[in-house]
Amino acid sequence: EATPELIFTERIDIMEGLKDEAVERLTKNMGFEGQAARECEDTIKKLYDLFLKSDATLVEINPLSETPEGHVFVCDCKLNFDDNSEF
Repeated sequence: EATPELIFTERIDIMEGLKDEAVERLTKNMGFEGQAARECEDTIKKLYDLFLKSDATLVEINPLSETPEGHVFVCDCKLNFDDNSEF
């Protein structure tokens, strides 16, 4: 609440899917560069795939961290699933 400017959102048209431009904007807004940016982009794409393939209603990452060596890790994740899904 104290820093709403640090919350970044990207609208995704479910029919078009996740666009590379949106992933790049999110990565840049989070401050990742170089190898960490590439790893972050890959992580975002994998999370979107997980969201679609598992009938999730929510995939929330907090925090997404960078090591001193420039690697990106999901440290905690919250997942909610559609109770009416076919799984």
